[in-house]
This record gives sequence, C-alpha cells and structure tokens, in this order.
Amino acid sequence: MNRQKLNSTIKKAEQVCERTGSRLTDKRRDILEILLSSENPLSAYDISDTYNTKAEKPMPTMSVYRILDFLEAENLAHKLSSTNKYVACSHIDCGHQYEI
Repeated sequence: MNRQKLNSTIKKAEQVCERTGSRLTDKRRDILEILLSSENPLSAYDISDTYNTKAEKPMPTMSVYRILDFLEAENLAHKLSSTNKYVACSHIDCGHQYEI
C-alpha cells in the first residue's frame, strides 16, 4: 500500500473511532499500519517483531494482543481463527458505514 493510500485509510480509521467515542492512539495506529502494509495475515508475535524493529521502546506481545482486541472491537481488524492471525479490515476506506 502506498503512503498516500495508507494515510487516507488511517484517517478513515480515526473517524471510525471518533464515532464510537474511542481513540486511535499512536501505538494503535502503528499496529494498524503494520497490518495494512502486510500482504499476509500476521500473528501477534509477527506484529510485535515488526513494531519492535522500528520503535524506540519495545512493545510486549501482550500489549499487541490488547491493541488487536481494540482494533477488532472497532471493526478495523479481523482475527482468522483457523490460523490465529490478523488482517486489517478491507472496508476501512471504502465509505462503508459501520454499525455502532
């Protein structure tokens, strides 16, 4: 995903969170960006490893799981139960209205 498309999708995700009264914090945004940038589903450990290679302060995998729970609750990410991996929702930037 190119940077312009990524920024547009993140902006839409922020709007989704605002409508539900929640907030897309910097760490939540970073995890969502990792999911959006990946061509394959990722485990929490994959996400943690990717985040920690770029971050000044490492994030424990348990924190990644909490963020993934938040992203799932906001319909911004989905868990693939069969593999225990996660993908970003493909409908974030399509104009689709989420149920609140």
